[in-house]
Amino acid sequence: MSNELSIGFDNGTSKSAPALDDYEKSVFLTDSMYMTVDFILSSIVKEGMNLGRETLKKLRTSYNTEAQIDESATRRKLASNAVFYVRPSNIYRIDLEDAKLESNDPYLNGWVSQVIPVPYDRYHRVIRNPYLGPQRDRVLRLDSGLEGTSDIVQLIPPPNATINSYTIQYIRRPYPIIVSDLDITFPGEGLSIYGETKPYSSTEATDVSEIVQKEIVKKAIELAILRFKENSLSNNLQIK
Repeated sequence: MSNELSIGFDNGTSKSAPALDDYEKSVFLTDSMYMTVDFILSSIVKEGMNLGRETLKKLRTSYNTEAQIDESATRRKLASNAVFYVRPSNIYRIDLEDAKLESNDPYLNGWVSQVIPVPYDRYHRVIRNPYLGPQRDRVLRLDSGLEGTSDIVQLIPPPNATINSYTIQYIRRPYPIIVSDLDITFPGEGLSIYGETKPYSSTEATDVSEIVQKEIVKKAIELAILRFKENSLSNNLQIK
């Protein structure tokens, strides 16, 4: 992919542009990959669109936990029966999200409710609305932000209930496409791509770059050429 990007960029700029370094290649390839994934996710996967279907199949995963975490100095419950959970840090898009209720009320106990995300600035308006607040079929979820690398969420079930378990079906974030070890290629510069510095290994997510490699390289070439043309135009305007 690195070589194909270099060749395509040279041809597209008639070899008038400086060669791309490994960090620039990694940025363009990774941005292109995420744009490709976004396109696949936003499109209806029709019959025959095997690339899109295979990409989603390999990226889709599930997460189930019964472990709840406590309040802290940085976490305050918005309801007495609210619970906090640590979610995976590699969530790219959630497909399905639900919570199993636990209660002394047989009408609520064991019921699986849909989890609805609610922004903090709308919480008070939502919680007072009987049609939008937590009910048997609806548990509210508020993002509590990151603590280190942990993604913390707060779930608010209906009154007289708590959360037994929390399940997410989601699309995981693909590992960035890094063409060389950035710590070695650019020592002391602290460069990274979405927090990563090394090319993927056999234990990391490589599925997308392998399935839709041609599409990623093609878009990366377009991004690199566009950046070059924008910089050239900016320099010409400054000279004038």
